[in-house]
Amino acid sequence: MTSTNKESLIDIHIGISFGLAIVLILLVLIQQRRGNEALAKQLIAKFHEQYNSDKPDSTSGYDFLIAARIRSERIQLGRFIGVKHCDTQKWAEPPWLKIECLSSFTNGDGKELFILNHNSGHSHLLVYSVKNE
Repeated sequence: MTSTNKESLIDIHIGISFGLAIVLILLVLIQQRRGNEALAKQLIAKFHEQYNSDKPDSTSGYDFLIAARIRSERIQLGRFIGVKHCDTQKWAEPPWLKIECLSSFTNGDGKELFILNHNSGHSHLLVYSVKNE
């Protein structure tokens, strides 16, 4: 085997190794994204359950400003029907989830924004807003 052939084999081996490393990184990123999306679905479902609740203290788990916004939006948009589409971003520092959704309400569609502090399995809603679509 000539030195040119050896060099070619080494180059091919390096190329394949590099390609496999990229594939593994992409698979890890896809898995993390799926985990973030599953968590977002869970948190949004819990939020909308309270949003639609007719109990007077249904928003008591949120701070005063968020609870007031929920009551105001419920009057304007009506009851929550379902999520059409969401985009989720996760930041490591601070440990936040930013979720933007296009959702259906009885009085039309709205773009919802959620920013949650998510730390060690515990999530706390920091920001909620919705705009008519």
